[in-house]
Amino acid sequence: MLKPKKKTHNVKGSALLSSVLVLMTTLLFIKMYQDIYHASMENNRLIIECLTDD
Repeated sequence: MLKPKKKTHNVKGSALLSSVLVLMTTLLFIKMYQDIYHASMENNRLIIECLTDD
């Protein structure tokens, strides 16, 4: 009995697409984290300046 051949090109394409989506999502979260961290550090600096001006 002959076994039908599996189509591997669709699997490779979807694996590539999945890895690109995971990479883009990871980069987006890193960028969001950096923005939040930068804003937090800026707020902390302003609070310290305000408290030391007294």
